[in-house]
Amino acid sequence: MNRKIANVRPVLEKMDGSGIRRMFALTRNRADAVDLLLGEPDFATAPPVVSAAVDALQAGHTRYVSNLGIEPLRLAISHYLSTFERSVDPERICVTASGINAVSVACMALIESGSRVITFTPQWPHHAALSRFLGAHVSEVELLPTKQGWKLDDDWLAGFDLSGVGVIITCSPGNPTGFVLTRKQQTELLAASRRYGFWIIADEVYERLTFESEIAPSFLDITDSDDNVIVINSFSKAWSMTGWRLGWIVAPRRITTNIGKVIELTTSCAPPFVQLAGIAALQTGESEIRNQRRLFVENKDLMIDSLSRIPGICFAPPMGGMYVFCGHTEVQDADHFCEKLLELGGVAVAPGSAFGKSGSDKFRICFARRRATVEEGCRRLQTYLESVVRARIDA
Repeated sequence: MNRKIANVRPVLEKMDGSGIRRMFALTRNRADAVDLLLGEPDFATAPPVVSAAVDALQAGHTRYVSNLGIEPLRLAISHYLSTFERSVDPERICVTASGINAVSVACMALIESGSRVITFTPQWPHHAALSRFLGAHVSEVELLPTKQGWKLDDDWLAGFDLSGVGVIITCSPGNPTGFVLTRKQQTELLAASRRYGFWIIADEVYERLTFESEIAPSFLDITDSDDNVIVINSFSKAWSMTGWRLGWIVAPRRITTNIGKVIELTTSCAPPFVQLAGIAALQTGESEIRNQRRLFVENKDLMIDSLSRIPGICFAPPMGGMYVFCGHTEVQDADHFCEKLLELGGVAVAPGSAFGKSGSDKFRICFARRRATVEEGCRRLQTYLESVVRARIDA
């Protein structure tokens, strides 16, 4: 019998697998390795949050709920935002099954095949990859490393014909660079959106992990409720809830019904017992966030001091987030370097190639760990790099 064999979409065949996940698989076989790979805090979720989820499960909160989230959580998010003088009607809030799901839902709602999308690089790969998967033409704006941190050229908007742009996706504070959009840059981007009519998708999941203030500048500080802006956040980072998979979107009220349709097509709803745990996180988590931020600042300073002692290394200090994005004179192929560093040096870090072509000779180190782990990781990294340099000199 003749049989036709079909394949998946060509765009999917051409997509690279996640370099971070590939390293994660390798790391699982190395129990002795120092794990500075994944972007997640090295602490358990706070006990009140866990207790709230257990209580919710025992109370039977295990059934379908509204696509847009349960009303008590939407109210709790609105109240949380109001503590930072951000007035957001609960009707504008859409609960999602993780921050990455929020990005996916927003992109699926706004990006059409053939449209033009602008992202930044180096930047978390999902933004550009999903845009291309949806058929968009992606233009990437390069961030620039400086002694003060990664920067965006203030004149970058002048280099684009924005009349053909459908969506601009920002990530601030940024992964992997720790880049933070300034208020001036946000204001200029918003003015351009109002003039040309394109959407801004603002990924702000690291906003509580900033080193110069309690919270990073947000588009919510400057937008009107009907602006073409979607702001994304997540419980994963600030509340140490990476595995819980809970996030949210703030969008103009006129499109929330349609966002609900996309949520229906993807997850139907976030689990109700997880949503109830999210309420507990918002109500009890401020002290945890402050303690975590203090530790991250200490770890960031420790890592910068340690890296500065390694000959040949280069990096721009992060202004937020939980990473340092590095280069070294001996690193040309990030994937090969990270594999060898794990194999011979006993340290797991993320290959910079996962964050765009501009990161092909760099690597990302996560400092969201206990201090002793960060110290040992830096020590092993320095030992390995010094051995590589000696081997080249001796060759």
